[in-house]
Amino acid sequence: MSTNSRYKTHRGREFNMSAFVEKNGEQKAIGNVPMNARGDIIDAKGNVKIPTQTISRVASNLKNNESKSVSLKADDTIKPAQKLPPVEAEPAVVSTRDIIADTGPATEVEYDDGSIEIVPKESQE
Repeated sequence: MSTNSRYKTHRGREFNMSAFVEKNGEQKAIGNVPMNARGDIIDAKGNVKIPTQTISRVASNLKNNESKSVSLKADDTIKPAQKLPPVEAEPAVVSTRDIIADTGPATEVEYDDGSIEIVPKESQE
């Protein structure tokens, strides 16, 4: 910690942060990061995996405003999908029934694609 480890709370009471960290440093911190109160990364058993000093050193070595160029164009190694020709298949007959149309007796034929055809019956004389 820094040399000044005494802080005031929002209610005006003094708080010694370094004494608090020494007393509670091994306690698991609340949150979704596996960390103890000192800031060390810990495993499931509470053993220190990455100490706070290493984390601070890595963070200080990061360069500010470091950027990486990324192309927004499509990757040339990926080939576009080939468009397949449409399949020209005759629809299958689902059902037929005899009806009487305006022009006389007929057969209604329903196909699997949902279409319906009315075929007039030939009259026998």
